[in-house]
Parts: sequence; C-alpha cells; structure tokens
Amino acid sequence: MSNELARVQAEHKPWQKRNFPDQQAWQPLLGIVEELGELDDAISADDFKGVLDSIADVMIYIVNYSNLRGWNVQHMWDLRASIDDQDPLGMIGKLCHHHLKWSQGIRGPAAKHESESQRVLRGVLAYLEHVLQGAQDEADSATVPSITLDVWVNEVSKRDWRKPPAHADH
Repeated sequence: MSNELARVQAEHKPWQKRNFPDQQAWQPLLGIVEELGELDDAISADDFKGVLDSIADVMIYIVNYSNLRGWNVQHMWDLRASIDDQDPLGMIGKLCHHHLKWSQGIRGPAAKHESESQRVLRGVLAYLEHVLQGAQDEADSATVPSITLDVWVNEVSKRDWRKPPAHADH
C-alpha cells in the first residue's frame, strides 16, 4: 500500500497553517469545486496534461479540507467507493449540502453529515481514479496518489502565500 497521500497530508498541515492560518473549511471546499470545473474543461479539451494537473489540484484541496475536518485522506483513498452515477456535479452538490447543514446544525446530527461527507468524498476519489484511467494509455503508470505527491512536492509546497505572488497585479 502506498503512503503518498499520507505524506502529502502530513506535509500540508503545517504549510496550510503557515500560509492560511485563519482558513475555514468552506474555503478549500470552494477550491474542490473550482478544480473540478477545471478538470471538466481539461477533459472536454482532451488536454491530458491539464487532466493530470486538475486531478492533483482537486486532491490537494481534498487534503486541505480533510485536514481542517480531522479526516485521514489515505484512509478515505483506501476505502474509496464509486457512487452510483459517477456524476461529479451531483457528488460535489451532496458534499456542499452536508457541509452547509452540518455548519448550520440542521437536518440531522453532525455525525450523519460527517459520515455522508466522507462517503461522498470517497466517491469523488473514485471518480478521479476513473478519469485518470480513461485518459491514460496502457504505457502510462501514473496513479492519483503519485500525481498528487508530484504536484505537491514540486509545485504547491514551495508556494509562500504570505508574500505577494510575482504575477499579482499591484
């Protein structure tokens, strides 16, 4: 069993606290939604590099969201399970529903919303794996965890958002 996601999650936690110390869980949830939109664009454009980048970005936001919720992403990956229709919009809608109702303290106990949120995220993980398998040819050996670790180590972990980005408008 690979521990790539466990490594990303462990390294991400102090990075997030340093870069976004007051971050609320809804913020990386919006990041998941945004990156799923970019993934859809990359799939539509038949842009394999864009698909890989978007998968990693979705995963890094899932790690971020999970860290703020106290969830183990490697464990969710190991238990990933397909949700019936593999509809990412439907899945993310369910995740947002449970996050919202959980934060409002309505429509059921917190434990129900937490459990359902994790179940839906496991479905999103399975969806990402399905997309990657569909985009690869038989010579490709990349996995969702390996892509995530690569983008984390070589790009995201090196960002310091306390400093203005070089490309920021002044």
